[in-house]
Amino acid sequence: MTLRTASGGSLSFVTAPATLILKAKQAVSLSAFASGDAVTVRYRPSVTQPYVLHDLADRASWAWIVRLRAQVTEVTLREVTDEDLVAEEGADAAPVRYRVTATTSWRKSGSPAQPADFATGSRVWVAPRLLPNGRIMAVGVADTRQGAEGLRERSRPTVTGRLTLVDVAARKIAIVSASREAHEAVWHDAPRVRREGRDVPLGTLAVGQWVTAHLKKDGAGGRLLTLLTIKPKPPTPTSASKAPIKR
Repeated sequence: MTLRTASGGSLSFVTAPATLILKAKQAVSLSAFASGDAVTVRYRPSVTQPYVLHDLADRASWAWIVRLRAQVTEVTLREVTDEDLVAEEGADAAPVRYRVTATTSWRKSGSPAQPADFATGSRVWVAPRLLPNGRIMAVGVADTRQGAEGLRERSRPTVTGRLTLVDVAARKIAIVSASREAHEAVWHDAPRVRREGRDVPLGTLAVGQWVTAHLKKDGAGGRLLTLLTIKPKPPTPTSASKAPIKR
């Protein structure tokens, strides 16, 4: 397959078994496109052509799949298996399939949940992560946007927020992030603490400080604190001043 670029050049591609081809938000074969159709592609560069094609889509489908891969999205649940969450998205009920694994987190009414707690046809929010093969991983599924955003936050190796607990004797801290997600972490060996580019004693930590914590998994669901950076307190949002009323 050969594509002419916007600058007038040309690139040649070959498809692979995992190549995603979308038209009108539907998975189709390459034959669904005709010469002259405008498309967007994602591919793996190499020294020589043809390049291996990851994705090919019309413009509307490309904008759609990019959004699904990056943003927490509300969908209608159709089926959950050991490997997939099958759903429909948007007013046109476009089909979407997320990869789920044992690491996918589920939340309902603010508490940990299981896939069986969500009925077919229910509206759920999915926090995504793009996999190397182009598939979308569901890192978190919840019944609210805030819940899904919180689960995505918990899947990341760093969190920024305000210290609500510092217990040096118990080797434990707690942080509430700007999104109001509560995080707890422990340590076995004293973590490194940084402030203004310098190492400072662990005793420098105090409830109310804003920090960025570097975390890693510890056993069954726990998290270990490895590094904590004390941050300046973020500015308090202020409402924009109103223009005077002309009379």
